[in-house]
Amino acid sequence: ITLQGMRGDGTSASRSITVGAGTTVQDLLNSMNNASGGFGAAGRSATASIAVDGRLTVTDGTAGDSQLGLSLTVARAGGGTTTLGAFGTANGVVGRTVTISTGQNASVRVDGRVFAQRTNSVSNAIGGVTLDLRATTSGTAVPITVQRDTDTIVKSVQAMTTAYNALRAWVTTNSAGGGVLALDSSLRAMANTLTSSVLAPVSGLVAGVPSNAALFGLQHDKTGILSLDVKVFTAALASQPVAVQAVLGQTGDATDGEVSFVSSDNRTQPSATPYGVAITQAATQASASGAIWATYATTGTADTMTITDRASGAVASILLSNGDAIDTVVARLNAEFGARGLGLAASKTVDSRLKLDVSEFGSAAGFTIAYTPGVGGDGTAGLGLAAGSTGGLDVAGTIHGVVGVGAGQSLTGAVGAGPGIDPAAGIVVRYVGSTARAAGTVRFSLGVNGLLARLTEVLSAGGTTTSGATSSTDLQITNLQRRSSTLAQQLTNITSRLAVRRATLTAQFVAMESAIARTNAIASSLTSQINALSSQQR
Repeated sequence: ITLQGMRGDGTSASRSITVGAGTTVQDLLNSMNNASGGFGAAGRSATASIAVDGRLTVTDGTAGDSQLGLSLTVARAGGGTTTLGAFGTANGVVGRTVTISTGQNASVRVDGRVFAQRTNSVSNAIGGVTLDLRATTSGTAVPITVQRDTDTIVKSVQAMTTAYNALRAWVTTNSAGGGVLALDSSLRAMANTLTSSVLAPVSGLVAGVPSNAALFGLQHDKTGILSLDVKVFTAALASQPVAVQAVLGQTGDATDGEVSFVSSDNRTQPSATPYGVAITQAATQASASGAIWATYATTGTADTMTITDRASGAVASILLSNGDAIDTVVARLNAEFGARGLGLAASKTVDSRLKLDVSEFGSAAGFTIAYTPGVGGDGTAGLGLAAGSTGGLDVAGTIHGVVGVGAGQSLTGAVGAGPGIDPAAGIVVRYVGSTARAAGTVRFSLGVNGLLARLTEVLSAGGTTTSGATSSTDLQITNLQRRSSTLAQQLTNITSRLAVRRATLTAQFVAMESAIARTNAIASSLTSQINALSSQQR
């Protein structure tokens, strides 16, 4: 028995087993699951087993879309071969009676957008919320209530105060006399900058809104320790949740009902004066409709229509047989779209055209159509949907007078052409309108935590920060390295001068020794002469 197939990731599997008198079905399964060439090989493995009803089952070991496939061929000892059939998730069911349960991505529609995941945990649909999918609810809206988790919020702010106090204590210890960075003014300046950011009013908020964290229980005591009055903070969360969020976190709000603030990055500056938004092109969804027809016509075997979702890469294929009604084709497409996790929908127009629509907006959320003609005929031209790629339009416009970057309905503020970085760079807004027009303004505020995050990056990040500035730590390191190089050069110069001085003193010492030796010789000669004269006088 020879096995030929594909694992879930499209890599090939190939095994064979010779059936003898003592060979069992388990021997066949062991061969199929073997790590050498079988489904058990390293990577995306699968498992072959026998179901209770005696059916051979192959299960992909990884959730989501799969290319799993299998064919079994028997070469008889007396000659000739018999095919036991082939089945796979990529090309449907072929051959003997088999049961297919194809893996598929989880798909959830949130606020008009479709999100596909390989697991049933979706964390990128709603900010700060993880959706744990338990069952399918096609065609039924499920309301979700998101409640404020006061305890978690309090603990997060308390964790911030603990980290802040630990930093201040470290600065005090290490910048004191005898510390590693004793009397280092730059270190003290960095710490004072963090302190002022906690105490100062938050800029960019609407006039009349509380803008100081101290009003919500976050304040310093007389020793400089930052603390949170939980009672005051909890009461503020209950009575003024929006104000608390604005003071502590990064927030934004728009004046136009079809514009909403989405996010920002470290380039975006708080806006005392709101940033103007102008839309020059609204985002659209990819859509295509074909010719008028009621019944599919082909002179050969069934044709294949394959549609690829450009956003997710998921692929759906259906057979188009002679005599298929347009309603049948629509239903077949929608079933495949749902099974494969494609964010597309098929429908029949009033005048009986096949229409394909994408649920998401933008150029990336499109689809590609391809056809494989059947044997002896090709009726795909009758659909009026040409093979090729179709995409929507991304939103286009300006923020703060600078042309932004569009992606679907999201418009991101760009850097701009002038010197420096535009203050609205990095801000992201969503425009859900359908016309090009002036779309009000958007206001952005950093809040205490946002400002601390920015300052932390500026003070401690290596290299260039997100905003394009060089971090204070890097500047400090550069200055210390420059001072170290200067001191090293001074040491080299002093060493050179000492060497010259040593050579001079050594030469002088040698000359002095020589002079002393000559003096001693003269003295000895004089002494001999004096002694000789004295002897003559006697």
